Amino acid sequence: MNYAVTAVDPCSGWLPGCITINNASKVDSFSSTVGSYGGGNTGTADVAMTCSKAVAGGSCPNNCPTGCITGEIVYGNASTFSASTMPVPAYTVNSNRVAVPVNTTLSPATPSSVIYFEEIDVNTGGTLTLKSGRYVVNYLNLNQFGTLYVDDSQGSVVLWVLSSVSPSSTVMVKSGKAEGFWLVYNGTNSVNNNSNNSFTGVIFAPAAEVNLNYVVTGAVVGGKVTLNGSARVHFDTALQCP
Repeated sequence: MNYAVTAVDPCSGWLPGCITINNASKVDSFSSTVGSYGGGNTGTADVAMTCSKAVAGGSCPNNCPTGCITGEIVYGNASTFSASTMPVPAYTVNSNRVAVPVNTTLSPATPSSVIYFEEIDVNTGGTLTLKSGRYVVNYLNLNQFGTLYVDDSQGSVVLWVLSSVSPSSTVMVKSGKAEGFWLVYNGTNSVNNNSNNSFTGVIFAPAAEVNLNYVVTGAVVGGKVTLNGSARVHFDTALQCP
């Protein structure tokens, strides 16, 4: 991945812009091959959108002051991302629902196998641990003051959401590397984060409108992306697709 934030869809009907980064937000980068974000391990990061700056009506403006985006704003990006980029793997439907009031661990049979859940709820004070593997969930509710802990000891965790996703819990990855967790949503409902928690990993929702207050250590892909309040995106330049 080349960009910290990527907006995939054209701007028509989505004015004032495909990527909106508000005054208190910031986009920069680091390399997980060097270590964790911060100190001398920081750099510039670019954002990219498919529509052109020259589109009539002034679409795709950047309303962020100088320095908010530390790299370049790339207009007219010919993104190869779409809802079919990371297709949902084959799975067997069941009625399993998981509500996490305290601590729960889920694990596929092997890191390459797929496990399905009709619904997962991580509630206040609860911690859900996902072991390495592939997960498909119809409804995912990561509520504020909950924690999703990704144990990527045996490989990355890829979590596909089919119907709706509410990602407001803190998301932590054992290795500390963004490529350890991919949250993939191929639907068109909005992806709204309403907490100031942190998220390590990649939010990949190329057909949806993504609205974040998170501090994201990794990358964000949406149809349209808005960083609200004091949201941050610390792009991991070492990020590789799973």
